[in-house]
Amino acid sequence: MPNHTYNKSLLLGFLLVFVALIVNTVLAYWNVQRLQSNAQAVSRQHFVMGELQQLYNILLNAETGQRGYLITGQQSFLQPYQKASMELQEKLRTVDKLVSTTPERQKLFGELETSVANRMELISKSINLREKDGIEAVSNWISAGEGKRAMDQVRSQISAIEAKEREVLEQRAAESRVSYWTALITGLISSALGLGLVISGFVLVSRDMAQRQQLSEALQKSKEKLEDRVRARTMEIEASNNALRDEIDIRTKAETTAMQAAQELQRSNRELEQFASVASHDLQEPLRKIQAFGDRLQLHCNEQLGERGIDYLQRILVSAARMRKLIDDLLTYSRVASKAQPFTAVDLNDVAEEVVGDLEGRLQDVGGVVELGKLPHLEADPMQMRQLFLNLIANALKFHRPGVPPVVKVTAQTIATPPKSSGDTSAAPAAYCEITVQDNGIGFEQVYVDRIFELFQRLHGRDEYQGTGMGLAICRKIVERHAGTITAQSEPGQGSCFIFTLPIQQRAALPATTAVTRPANPISNQELRA
Repeated sequence: MPNHTYNKSLLLGFLLVFVALIVNTVLAYWNVQRLQSNAQAVSRQHFVMGELQQLYNILLNAETGQRGYLITGQQSFLQPYQKASMELQEKLRTVDKLVSTTPERQKLFGELETSVANRMELISKSINLREKDGIEAVSNWISAGEGKRAMDQVRSQISAIEAKEREVLEQRAAESRVSYWTALITGLISSALGLGLVISGFVLVSRDMAQRQQLSEALQKSKEKLEDRVRARTMEIEASNNALRDEIDIRTKAETTAMQAAQELQRSNRELEQFASVASHDLQEPLRKIQAFGDRLQLHCNEQLGERGIDYLQRILVSAARMRKLIDDLLTYSRVASKAQPFTAVDLNDVAEEVVGDLEGRLQDVGGVVELGKLPHLEADPMQMRQLFLNLIANALKFHRPGVPPVVKVTAQTIATPPKSSGDTSAAPAAYCEITVQDNGIGFEQVYVDRIFELFQRLHGRDEYQGTGMGLAICRKIVERHAGTITAQSEPGQGSCFIFTLPIQQRAALPATTAVTRPANPISNQELRA
């Protein structure tokens, strides 16, 4: 019971000290604010007096210019007066903002403003008098003393305003002294209360230390019991860790197997690309012979073939040309990886303009127009960028609506986020460019958007539109090699919009790979004569 009473009294004492500290803190803050306010007011009063003095100096400068002109009659002496006329209104507005805080001050400033205007009017009047009637008329006017009386009135009113400002300055100084002593006293009281609080805390901590010693001994006993329980629990955890370790080993082996499978798939893809490249080169040799002997047969034996023979020969040559085009596209597709060049800085504006120049004949045939917007600079394979733009623009010109001149628009914009299908974004470039190739052609159903980027896929018959069905597949392979994406949006009869996204800066330039190819054997003169 006595201990409880002691704690209650101690708590009450702490509460009173705390309240006293709060009160003193509030008083100290209030006094500091008053000191700051008074300091700002004092600074303002000094500034007001300085502005009034500058106003008076401006009037003196005006009088100086007046006096020089009245004596000499030369316009150059009016420069101080003209400058003072321009500065005077701005200075009056500044003084008005500073002093018109009470009705009394506003009245004083109004009188000053009237006197200043009167003085400037008299100066202007004397200048006009000098200009029209000469120096004798001005001399009589000056002798009348009207200008001196106006200037004395201005000086008197400025002195009245300064006197009023000094009264306020003295009042603020008195308030600052009161605030200073109040802040000093409250600070001393706060220090005394804080010291008492520290002493009380020391006594309380000493009592608590004795109690903590007793609790420490009890805690030691509990600790020993807990250690026994921890040892038992540790054995259980070790058993769980062993089981987890076995599971990790199994997963590691599975990941290793998956990685080996991925490497094997990459190797298989490389072999397929090399095979396609070699096969395409080997296929060109017999095709060249077919075309060469067909041309010779058409040139030298056309009359002996007859009408049916000529038709058969034409079909052979057309099929050989189509096969040659298919092989060329297949070679282009395989060379995206096998003949890739290191990434360098590429200006897509130059690339697009070069492609449009190459298609100039086709544009004239169909009456088409290609509108090129501002394209970015980026790191890329320049030859593959040229192939990409060539395929997309040529594709837009080919699939145009009958009777409607094709219009192809190429635009670009910079985006900060990587495309959704670009894979791992943890080390993705900081910026991408999104390039759009839009046309007003025949369009297609949106459900075929994935199919059109596959090898040998066509949405129209060969009789309607020529082609091998590999152009867009080559585009996709080029874009994917540059860590980008490509897609399309279209409606039948509304044109198509091909959108591909490329990083401005590649993470790492891909080295050019060397494909195992064999040069095609040229056709010998002996074979041509055979």
